[in-house]
Amino acid sequence: MLQFYKPNENVKGSAMSVWQGDDKGIMVSLIKQGSWDSKRKIGSFSKNKDNPAAKIVFKLSVKEVGDIIYCIDNNVDTKGYHNFPSSKFITQFYFQKKFKMKKEDGNWIETNEQKGYSLRVIKEEKEDSTSKVNIAIGLENGELIVLKEYLLILLRNTFNMDSLPAPKQERKVEQRKEPATQTIPEDDEEDIW
Repeated sequence: MLQFYKPNENVKGSAMSVWQGDDKGIMVSLIKQGSWDSKRKIGSFSKNKDNPAAKIVFKLSVKEVGDIIYCIDNNVDTKGYHNFPSSKFITQFYFQKKFKMKKEDGNWIETNEQKGYSLRVIKEEKEDSTSKVNIAIGLENGELIVLKEYLLILLRNTFNMDSLPAPKQERKVEQRKEPATQTIPEDDEEDIW
C-alpha cells in the first residue's frame, strides 16, 4: 500500500492510499483530516476513517491507471467519471497540474511555476446531488514519481499471467513405435550450434 499524508494546522488536510484489491483491482482512498495536535504539530485522520462524509474509496480501471501514468509522463490532465447502475453514488476524479500561488494586491493568483499535481475526487448521491463529498490532495514532483512507479507495479501485477487460470486442454500422449534413439553424424554436429 502506498500512502501520502498531508495534514495541516487548519485541519483541512487530506491523506491518500493506493493498493491492489483481492480481485487485482487498483483502489484509491482519500480521507479528510480529523484533527491537529498543536503541541506535537501532527495531524490525525483516524476520526474520519469510518465517516462516509469525509472518506471516498473508489476503483480505477486499467485505462484510468494508464491515463494517470500518461499525465505524469507528459504533463497533461485527465479526469474520470464512475456511474455504475449498482451504486448509489456517482464518483468523479480530476488529476490536474497544480501551480504555485502568490498574493498580489490582496488576491491569490496562480503563477506559471508548476508545483506538481492535485487529485480531486467528488462523490455524490444519485438521488440527492446536494449530498456531496469533495476531497483533494496535492502531490509534489517527487511524490508523482513514486506514485507512477507504484501504479506500474500494480498494473503489471494485474496482468500477471501466473495468476490467471490455465486453459483446460487435453494432453495428447504420442506413442512411438520405434525407439527414439538417433545418431548424428559427426560432420553434422557443428551445424546445430
